[in-house]
Amino acid sequence: MEAVRIISGIGFVAAFFAGAILCFSFFERAKTVRRGQRFSLLVVGDGIKAKLLRNGIKPLWKVAHRLSSLPIVDRFVSPLCEALRYCGYWSNKESLLSLVVGVAVSTLVLSYVIASPVFGSAFVVCLLFFVSMRARKILEQRRIALREAIPEALQTMKSCFNAGYSLAQTLRYVADETAGPLGELFKHVCAELDTGATIDEALDYLKQESHESELVFLAAALEIQHRTGSSMKQVLDAARESVMDEIELKQTLKTQTAQAKLSAQIVSIMPFALIAVFSLVSEGFLSPFFESATGMILLGVALSMQALGILMVRRMLKVEVV
Repeated sequence: MEAVRIISGIGFVAAFFAGAILCFSFFERAKTVRRGQRFSLLVVGDGIKAKLLRNGIKPLWKVAHRLSSLPIVDRFVSPLCEALRYCGYWSNKESLLSLVVGVAVSTLVLSYVIASPVFGSAFVVCLLFFVSMRARKILEQRRIALREAIPEALQTMKSCFNAGYSLAQTLRYVADETAGPLGELFKHVCAELDTGATIDEALDYLKQESHESELVFLAAALEIQHRTGSSMKQVLDAARESVMDEIELKQTLKTQTAQAKLSAQIVSIMPFALIAVFSLVSEGFLSPFFESATGMILLGVALSMQALGILMVRRMLKVEVV
C-alpha cells in the first residue's frame, strides 16, 4: 500500500512538472502568433484554445463574476488576461476566471478520489502560483522591451521633425521603423488616425495604452507641439537622456535584486509543494490539524503568517524608480 502511495506521489509530481512545461510552451508558442489585424492587439482565432479562452465555461460565469469583484482575485486575473492578450489570445476576466474555477474544482474532485483534498488544494495553489509567475514574467519582458526601444524612437522622432515632417507623418514613420511592442503601440495609434480619429484622440489613446511615464510625458509634449507648433528638439533630447539614465538604473536594480526575488519565489511556493507531496505519500499527514479547534487555529495562523511573509517580501523587493 505504501508503495502504491509513493508511486502515486511520483506520478502527481511528474504530472505537475509536465503541466508546468506545457504551460510554459503554450505561452512561448503564443508569443509567435502573427497579429494579422492592424487595429487590434489581439487575434481572434477559431482554434479550440482560442474559443475556450474567449468563451470560458458558461455555467461558471456567475461564480466567476462574483469572484472577480474580490481585489486579490482581480490582481491574479488581470495580469493573466493582459499576458494572453499580448500573446495573441483574447479573454475577459469572467471567461478566464471560469476556466480557472473549473480546473481547480476538477483537480480537487480528482484528488479527493485518488489522494486527499489537502493534496488537491496544495496542488492547485502551486499551479496558480506558477501560472501567475509566468504571466507576470511575460508582462515584465514586454515592458522592458518597450522601455529599451524608447530612446531610439525618440531619436527617430527628432530626425523626422528636423526633416520637416508633420506629427502624423512622424507617427507613421516611427511605427514603420520601430520593432517590438513599441512599434505595435505606434501602429495602433496610426490605426486610430486611419479610422478617422483626430491627432488629439490618437495621442489620448497613446496615454491610455502606455504604462510608461516617459511615453505619457511624450504624448503630452506632442499634443502641445501639435497645438502650438513649438520646437520639440529640446524636449526630445531631455526625454531621451532621462529614459537612458532610468533604463541603466533599473537594469542595475534588477541585477542586484534578482537573487532575492528568486529566493522569495521559492520560499513562497515551497510550503505548499511540500504539503502536496507529504499529504500524498503519507496518509493523514495533516489530520491532527483538522481534529480539534486548536489545530484549526494553528493551521490558520500558519497560513496567515505565510501570506503575510509573502506580502512583506514583495513589498521590500518592490523598488520604484521615480
